[in-house]
Amino acid sequence: MLFPSLSLLALAASLVTPFTYAHTAHDHAAAEYSLERRATSCPSGSGSIVSSFWPAWLSSTQGPGTTSGSFPWSKNTHAFYFVVVTTSTGVSLPGGQTTADITTFVKSAHKKGRKALFTVGGWSGSVYFSDHMISSAKRLAFAKSLETFRSTYGFDGIDIDWEFIGRQGAGTNKVRAKDAANFLLFLPQLRSTVGTSILIAASMPASGITGADGASLASTAKYGAHIDLLTIMAYDMYANSWSATTGPNAPLYTCNANSGSVQASVEQWIASGFPACRILLGVPGYSHVFRTKSTKLATTTFRGVKTTAFQTLLATQPSDPTTTYNGLISNGWLSSDGTKGAGGYTRYWDACTRTPFLFSPATKRWISYDDASSIGAKALYARSKGLAGVNFYDSTGPSGAVYDAATKGLKGTFSTTAARRKRSLQDEPWRLDEEDDDEEIYVDDFDFTPELASEEVEETYSSWEEDV
Repeated sequence: MLFPSLSLLALAASLVTPFTYAHTAHDHAAAEYSLERRATSCPSGSGSIVSSFWPAWLSSTQGPGTTSGSFPWSKNTHAFYFVVVTTSTGVSLPGGQTTADITTFVKSAHKKGRKALFTVGGWSGSVYFSDHMISSAKRLAFAKSLETFRSTYGFDGIDIDWEFIGRQGAGTNKVRAKDAANFLLFLPQLRSTVGTSILIAASMPASGITGADGASLASTAKYGAHIDLLTIMAYDMYANSWSATTGPNAPLYTCNANSGSVQASVEQWIASGFPACRILLGVPGYSHVFRTKSTKLATTTFRGVKTTAFQTLLATQPSDPTTTYNGLISNGWLSSDGTKGAGGYTRYWDACTRTPFLFSPATKRWISYDDASSIGAKALYARSKGLAGVNFYDSTGPSGAVYDAATKGLKGTFSTTAARRKRSLQDEPWRLDEEDDDEEIYVDDFDFTPELASEEVEETYSSWEEDV
């Protein structure tokens, strides 16, 4: 996740499940037993966690408190204060952030019965991670600095967002071949320092942890023994500054050669041995803007499935302000209910990647983003894989409807409205999971592939032609 340029299941208070580990008759056993049990168990709230990163530098537009315009506490079970940065001696707040906001953030979370964690690192704040990991003494000192910061403000947990372990991120980070191995040595020291009641979280790339050979580690099981919650940052897969074509910010399925996807990332992490029930699927609340070469959308085919998500780009691309979902509406590019394009844009649904996009032929601007439909589909997928929940980057992006879609997806009851079903075929040529208001989708097996999706599209599209 970026800082500061950009960088959930909407649960009512009565439905929020506290994040705790189940108690046994051995609660008073030795600490070693508690740690051993923690390493092999799942949190009781796993499967229903909706969380968001709160960008503290935007406190003037979304405050940390409980008043109107503040962090959406009612829509989240966990909240991540973003961000604290590494320094040569430990951690600190970057410029523009105040300790007063931290105090309000934590007090508000606890007042609402939510868990408050702080994230250290991020795109611009990961410079010194590697230096703090090079010896046992330095690892212990860094663990103590994190615990001091946590206990000072009463946070319930610590999120390590090292961008990136074993490889460069922002360009100024210290990087060593032994970063991954040293980080694994650090985790038990951190646990010993903070105790067993404090959450240890980590935010990791979609591609996994980079090892000494430059490749993603084949096994992450040992990391999973120490990390309570791991956010897979399964977004920024396409952006105009590094992509050869347009593409979704977070495609659910791989629909283009040499492309990543949410499905591929989750399956890779699970295959590497990380416990699924401790994984939070990171989902975006912001967009990416591209400019296409043509005024018309071209259709490509991947493994027999048609998609319009990958368009040829102009040589010169516009600035990419990463507008939030709410920003698309306030800018006049998307209708207030998110169902249609506006201001010269048409909203399209790509059935292969299961994501929407906006396109304006007049300006040749193509905008990728996520909405209630795509977030609901991602949450359904997270549920099918037994994940702990979803984590939004960031809290300023999603609307209430988007949060609600995440909640229903994790419950397995995500559905769409009859009003959306009447959407024009031009705005949305085909959709998946389209049902009437009084119908709900119960998902017991969500092992979808683009090929299976294509079969469903053909049936749905035909039935709609009859309706229209």
